[in-house]
Parts: sequence; C-alpha cells; structure tokens
Amino acid sequence: MVGAPILRAEKLRIVELSITMENSSKAELFCEKKIEVYLENKSKLELYGQPSVTVKAIKGSSLLQKRE
Repeated sequence: MVGAPILRAEKLRIVELSITMENSSKAELFCEKKIEVYLENKSKLELYGQPSVTVKAIKGSSLLQKRE
C-alpha cells in the first residue's frame, strides 16, 4: 500500500500475509497464522488474530497495534 489508502478487512479470513505499507497508509487486518510486515512513513497497521509476526522494518513514526 502506497500513498494514503485505508484498508478495513478485519472480517476477511487471511491465513498468511506479507504486507508493505508506506506514506501514511492505514489498515485493519485479521490474520490467523503468519504475517510479515514492513511499515514506513507514518503507516498504521491494526492487527487482529493470533498470528506469528515477522517484522522486516518499522520506520519513522509507523505503528503496529495488536487488537482483540
């Protein structure tokens, strides 16, 4: 995701995911098993579920939040 898109998919069933977010992107996701994240430049990811998380990078004032 590049630019300032907003993705709300907390009800979508995702088993494995690799996501790159840049430039103030925002996303709400539910992931069951495994997620790999790269966040840059004020991106915000709200993560639902209990996946194993691999962080490639969290740069700038980006934020990864675990939700229930």
